[in-house]
Amino acid sequence: AMPQATTKRSRRNPSWISTADYEAGEIVQVPDGRAGFILGLASDNIETGDEVSADCEGIAEVVSASGTTFAAAATVGWDDTNNLAVAGGTGDFDIGKAAKAKTSGQAVVLVAFNTQ
Repeated sequence: AMPQATTKRSRRNPSWISTADYEAGEIVQVPDGRAGFILGLASDNIETGDEVSADCEGIAEVVSASGTTFAAAATVGWDDTNNLAVAGGTGDFDIGKAAKAKTSGQAVVLVAFNTQ
């Protein structure tokens, strides 16, 4: 049977033709400037020229240095070189707000992507 609806374009999950190789879960700045994380299975290899989608909304666990702390609702940035969440404004681009406080010793921060 045909599905009742099939998503072609979504603001939550924009898609574009990749200009780089990606892995599922990788944090990127999508073409419209928002932050997102690449959708797909861990075994997926996304190569330059493939169609790729990213989730740009919702809450996700994001890796961060154990000594980095965030207050709830603090702006979270992304350091694309070291692949870590950092204080907002200090990384390559901001990704959202901390959904709850992150204390020293924790390895992830919960981030509400693209919240102001």
